[in-house]
Amino acid sequence: VTFLNKLNLEEMAAIYQSAQLLVYPSIFEGFGIPILEALFSKVPVITSKDGCFSEAGGPATKYINPLSVNEMQEAILEIQHSTKLQQQMIEKGFKYAQNFKDENIAANLMTVYKAL
Repeated sequence: VTFLNKLNLEEMAAIYQSAQLLVYPSIFEGFGIPILEALFSKVPVITSKDGCFSEAGGPATKYINPLSVNEMQEAILEIQHSTKLQQQMIEKGFKYAQNFKDENIAANLMTVYKAL
């Protein structure tokens, strides 16, 4: 395990974009920003099926029990062995991530403000 510190945005993007997939078996997270970062970088994602992760990951993310090594292994192998699945996850994940672009969030927030 290598802990990387003080990376700038370009370095983080390069790491994500060179990854084959992101495995994020978290038990607790505030929202799941690394999930969105991976989706924006066109990387398939495997993450926890509970909590807020489905909101961050959307419909193209593979969800697992984060405490199950077998589920994690099966998900990794399924994605690694299917170029078609990888491509579907990349395309749908990137499309879903667009919901979280700054301008979309700002427009949704303005809609809430105007409704109040």
